[in-house]
Amino acid sequence: MPKTQPETADRRNAMVRFSKRGYRLFRYFVGTLYTRQGHPVALGVPGVSDLIGFKPYVVQPDDVGRTLPILTAVEVKHGRGRLREEQKRFLKMVADAGGEAWVTRDDTDTLWKDGE
Repeated sequence: MPKTQPETADRRNAMVRFSKRGYRLFRYFVGTLYTRQGHPVALGVPGVSDLIGFKPYVVQPDDVGRTLPILTAVEVKHGRGRLREEQKRFLKMVADAGGEAWVTRDDTDTLWKDGE
């Protein structure tokens, strides 16, 4: 099912908002591509969030002072769009591993809470 135009704008707006807060996010595509011969090619991993990236984190002096990335996943929904079960599982996996899992809906960013 192709993404709706409003969700495309929401995704772009989310990338701008998160960028201003220091995140580095990239568009992740899941879907089917068709070759010139009409053969389908599956792309991506179902359930992975629309935007994947990291937030730089400066480790404190006791931790040697290195900058480390914190895995960040942002699932973009428009209006009343609902998270699919595989999307919920992915967000939970990221959060459980110490990353940041977000759901953004109509320009509102919310940290993932299990079962949301």
